[in-house]
Amino acid sequence: MPVPLSHVLHLFQLNMVITSIIILCAIAMVFYKLIQSAEHYYKKRY
Repeated sequence: MPVPLSHVLHLFQLNMVITSIIILCAIAMVFYKLIQSAEHYYKKRY
């Protein structure tokens, strides 16, 4: 029994949303680390 195309598209959309959220979280973590290290560097200098 083949899966209806609408179900496949819905799952694909859900997968895209979850992937996007994970990517955004990763980017946010990287930015947070960069800002943290920059702040630490400036506090040490001044």
